[in-house]
Amino acid sequence: MHVTASPTVSIGVPAYNAGDYLDAALASIVAQTYADLEVIVSDNASHDETEAIGRAWAARDPRVRYERNERNLGVVGNYNRLVDLARGRYFKWSAADDVIEPSLVERSVDILDRQPETVLVAPRVTLVDATGAPLPFDAELRGYVTTYGEWKAPPVRLRDELTSDDPVRRFRAVVLRLRDSTLAAHTFALVRRAALLRTHLLEVKRATDKILLAELALMGPFEEIDEALFHWRIHPAHFGGQTSVGMMRRLDPNWSGRFELARTQQVSGYVRAVAGSDLSLIDRLRCLETIAEKLPRGVISQARWRRELRRVERVRSARP
Repeated sequence: MHVTASPTVSIGVPAYNAGDYLDAALASIVAQTYADLEVIVSDNASHDETEAIGRAWAARDPRVRYERNERNLGVVGNYNRLVDLARGRYFKWSAADDVIEPSLVERSVDILDRQPETVLVAPRVTLVDATGAPLPFDAELRGYVTTYGEWKAPPVRLRDELTSDDPVRRFRAVVLRLRDSTLAAHTFALVRRAALLRTHLLEVKRATDKILLAELALMGPFEEIDEALFHWRIHPAHFGGQTSVGMMRRLDPNWSGRFELARTQQVSGYVRAVAGSDLSLIDRLRCLETIAEKLPRGVISQARWRRELRRVERVRSARP
């Protein structure tokens, strides 16, 4: 397989003790119908078979580069390092435990090439378990529930809002409606690297992916491929299933243990995104109105989340 010095697409695979799923993840990436790409595996000082798998793929396919960090940089440091290592005009993160369909990159590139105003292209998403089987939808709980009790909201359709010419409407969709599987599909979407480099990238705070997407939404429209080409693997060790403390320690292994309120982190990140944008004064004020709505929603969503957890426990305890 031929590799170019300046590939069009860079796919960054952050990996830490990913031996159970990395081989399948890389197999789905190198099987892409779009060939002008590079695959960068950034191993965050793993101590399982991640290194062996990464080096084997690099030896097998010249488009794959294996990089190993001397020390664990945390999730944020490892994800951001991949952006620095990339050479492509377009970039996407691809988690070491997820799988993508062969046409994803080709279809995403086609849209970005044809629509220069579009910043990001995301596919629809399916949720799968550790074995790759689709997660069952629980009608009573109105979501996907794993065998170990994790609940995920179903995907939502936001194309009309996110493709809008109105940056405030796009910003509002990210801030108020983007969550769970739909958020994952956009976090792992194909994005213009030049736009990504204008953001603050990821940071050691809760909801850092939403803050990053809010910054990008202020730069230009998002597009959606109307087909499920991304399979988000939900398993006990996946990042989105961590407790607050566990998540912060994975974001930054040097985390001090002090919590800044998640809602405060989000609000400050959104305000900074608006302040650093090219919006008019009127549009900035409209964005600030959206951010203000986030404050009471935080209380409501926390109360709803507690109710949902109680319902999950009741249903699980009632099952044989």
